[in-house]
This record gives sequence, C-alpha cells and structure tokens, in this order.
Amino acid sequence: MKKTTFWKDIRKSFALSKGRFISIMLLMFLGSFALTGLKATPPDMERTARAYLDKQKTMDLAVISNAGLDKKDKAELDSIKDVIIEYGYMVDTSIKDSNKSMRVFSDSKDISLYDLVSGKFPQNSKEIALSSNLKDRYKVGDKIEFKEEKNSILKGDEYEIVGFVNSAEIWSTTNLGNTTAGDGTLSAYGVVSSDSFSSDVYTIARLKYDETDRVNPYSDKYSEIIQKKQEQLDDLLSDNGEQRLVDIKKTQQSSINSKKAQLEEAKSNLAKKEKQLRICQKPS
Repeated sequence: MKKTTFWKDIRKSFALSKGRFISIMLLMFLGSFALTGLKATPPDMERTARAYLDKQKTMDLAVISNAGLDKKDKAELDSIKDVIIEYGYMVDTSIKDSNKSMRVFSDSKDISLYDLVSGKFPQNSKEIALSSNLKDRYKVGDKIEFKEEKNSILKGDEYEIVGFVNSAEIWSTTNLGNTTAGDGTLSAYGVVSSDSFSSDVYTIARLKYDETDRVNPYSDKYSEIIQKKQEQLDDLLSDNGEQRLVDIKKTQQSSINSKKAQLEEAKSNLAKKEKQLRICQKPS
C-alpha cells in the first residue's frame, strides 16, 4: 500500500511539474552538447589555422635588422642548407597628421604571402595595400601620407591605396606590437613594391625549413625543430651586429673625411682666387 502511494506521489509530482522536468532535461542535453562542441572545436580551429598557414606559405623564422643585412650576413644565411630564404624590406613609420604608427613591408613572392581581401596588390612604387583593419577608415583610391622620418628607407611619403590585405604573420587586429615610431604601438601595416625602398641592404630575411614541411605547427615536434634552428641562427650571426656597427661607422667616417677633403680643397681654391684678385687690383 505504501509503495503504491509512493509511486502515485511521484507520478503526481511529475504531472504537476512537467514543464520544470522537461526544462531540466533540456539543460542537461544542452550541457552535454556544449561539452562535446568544446572538445571538438579546438581540433577544427587548429586544422583551419594550419590550412591557412600552409596556403600562405608562412615563414618559420625571420632575421630582422634595423641596420640592414649586408653581404656578409646574406652569405652566411645563404650557406644554410635545406631552407628557402626570401629577403625583403620593412620599416616603421607614422601616418601624417596623426600619431598612429604602422609597419610597411615589401611584397613577398615565395614566403609569407599576403592574403588579398579586396582591390589589388601594389604594381608600382607609388601604390600601397593596407591591412584590412583600416578598411573602415580608407577606401581604394584614397591617398595615405607618412611623416618624413629622418632614417626612413622609403623613397616617397605619399601612396595611393589600391587594396587591403591580411598577413599570416600578424593575426591580431588591435595589438600588433611595439615600435619606436609614432605613439610606440603599431596600429596597422602596409605592403608596397620592393622598388619603393631606397636601401641598398635588406632589413628582413624570412626562412622556411624543409624539415618543418608537413609538421603540425602546433605540435611539440615543431617547437623543438624551431628551437634548434633558432639556436643555430643565433650562433651563426652572433658577432654580426657588432661588425655591422663597425662597418657603418667606417662608411660614415669615410664620407665625413671625403666631405672634409672637399671643404679643404674649396677653401684652398678660394684662397687662390682671393690672392689672384688682390694681385689684379694692385695699381700698375
């Protein structure tokens, strides 16, 4: 009798709170589906990111030098086996009439290809493609002008915007890194043709190793390979920075000495002319 009453009470409770019971069951199912989704999402995101990196032929490592990579640097890098190297230019600058900083790269052909969002890639030294996070501020056909920087290696200050791009090297649209230009924080980047730069030395070398081909860039194996390659690069180029500084100082001193010699020669010629003039002015 007690058992019968007990089950009757249970059935009555379910009947009176059917909506609540169904809601609890739905929440349980939803929680289960959410957990399954969370477990499945990271691998899917990883596969998508890996496919994008492969498509854009993203670099493994880069060697960057504000002072430039001279012939010795290039020769040492070229001596590395089983690697593809692409040399290029980059410079940090700031947009005129603002304190916003941006990094300007030369276009790439083999490594870290840019993903064209709209428009076209630069075809001459007067054109530029901007990072897609500037699409709300500029449009194709607009002009963008940079401040005249003392040490800038860009040939010009004004460029026509011909497109918008994304870079596989820079995924963030807000925090792009630090710089010594403008307000000290990079807000965007741009791509120009190589002949937009006036430097006689490259400022960046991108490296893509054969050993990392088909290796998951999110795996421990990839991290181990890159760590080893970076240590090898550090050893190879360890003394190049100091030597490059010495070479730059020598070049500058040579230029100073040449200018001094020209000045002394000009002074000597002036003195001769003055002497001749005084002789001519003497009464006969």
